[in-house]
Order: sequence, then structure tokens, then C-alpha cells
Amino acid sequence: GNISGRGFSMAYDEWFETIYKENLELLERVACSFMLKKLGCGTEIYARYFSQVSEEIQEAFMLLWEKRERLCRHQNITGWLINTVRNRLMHLIRDHAHEAAHTAMSADDENVPGEAILSRAGQELPEDALMMDGHIRTLERLLGKENAMIYYGCRVEGKSAGEMARRFKISQSAVWTRMSRAQDILDQHQDEFL
Repeated sequence: GNISGRGFSMAYDEWFETIYKENLELLERVACSFMLKKLGCGTEIYARYFSQVSEEIQEAFMLLWEKRERLCRHQNITGWLINTVRNRLMHLIRDHAHEAAHTAMSADDENVPGEAILSRAGQELPEDALMMDGHIRTLERLLGKENAMIYYGCRVEGKSAGEMARRFKISQSAVWTRMSRAQDILDQHQDEFL
């Protein structure tokens, strides 16, 4: 009775954890190229959708968890996830397509294109936690404390823009704007992170 039930939920946890780890990056890449193709836009437009896209990916995993009893026997769970994410993104695009047309950025808008955010995600900064401690101080010096914490949270801890927005009581787009500015500053001071 009881014990096998608990054993099952453990097995589900491990099953889900494994699928999550193995598919998250793939889904992010799929979502990015899907959005760029569908929106027919550059990455700076995509950057503004990034947090919503991340949320759609998380939603797909939530669905997977809710349907785990049926889906644990699925032959191609990666395919299921990709289709689910694509479907969700199609809705996102339909909801926001007209909006995107109206809010296309003007060149003198001081927003830095989000290209930096996406293409170089975390490549310059070492992942090693001990090294990061020294880097946090460098980040704070270059970016200021709050921006350093936002950058570190998103880049190193993998927090979503939504989480950081709530933590610092700012909008998600403000998080991305700060991230892209931070990335630009760090690109100019790369040598301090070597």
C-alpha cells in the first residue's frame, strides 16, 4: 500500500529531475530560434520576450509534472516538450505580435540591444564559486551593488528575470535593460575577469 506509493513518487522525482536537466538548455535554444524565425526580428526584440519565453518553458515542465503518470511511459519526451513549448510560444506570439509592431525600439532609445544578453550568456564569467566571490566585488565596483546582484542572480545563479524583478521591485524589462547595460560594461572590462 503506502510504501510502494512513496517509492513511486521518488521515482517520479528522479525521472522529472533528469528530464529537466537534460532538456532545459535544448528547449531554450529551440525557443530562441523558433521565436526569431516567427517574429522575423533580431535578437534585441527577442530579448524583450526572453523572460516570458523562460516562463513558457517552465510552464511546459509544470505540465509535464502534472501529467507525469501518463507521460512517464512516453516514447519521446523531448519531442513532447518541444511541441508543448512551440504551442505555448505560438500563443505568446499571437498575443504580442501587434504589440511588438507598436513598440519597435527607436535607434536613439538608449536601450542596449539585447544581443549581448543572449549570445554571450555567461561565457566570460567563470562558473567556479570561489572565483566568483572575487568577481562579485569587481561587479559591484563596476556596476553598483544592485545591478551587480541582478547580474549575478540571472547569470550565475540562473534566476529568472521575473524573480529578480520581484526581488528588487522593478519591472522585468528593467531587469533586462540593466542586464544588457551590465554586459556592455563588463565587455569593456573583460581583462578584470581573466
